[in-house]
Amino acid sequence: MATIPFTYNNCPVTPGAYMINSGGGSFPIFCSIPNYQTLGMTNGSSGCDNYYIIMPGYAIYVFSIANYGTGSLTFYKYNKNNYPIIVATSNVDRGLCCYLYLDDGKTEILSDKITAG
Repeated sequence: MATIPFTYNNCPVTPGAYMINSGGGSFPIFCSIPNYQTLGMTNGSSGCDNYYIIMPGYAIYVFSIANYGTGSLTFYKYNKNNYPIIVATSNVDRGLCCYLYLDDGKTEILSDKITAG
């Protein structure tokens, strides 16, 4: 089982993943995000994801409908390596929300667990 590196009050202080837009933007992902639009991570009503950098021990599930819409899983990757990986999405600019897990589904990283301390 992987452990979360660099924690404060049992929450990660480093992102588990990054979303990369080929237009030059990148967004750190510290926790599951139910709607990219609320954080300005989209191009209007469409996503702007082209690549994801995934840290060791983390998994990301990306959906094309905000709030994890049923049947809208567009991308999934679990990084089993001991180093970060960069992967291209199979459905470019479709991501509108994501689940971020440690240990591929065993521990979801939730925003309500992350506080300003």
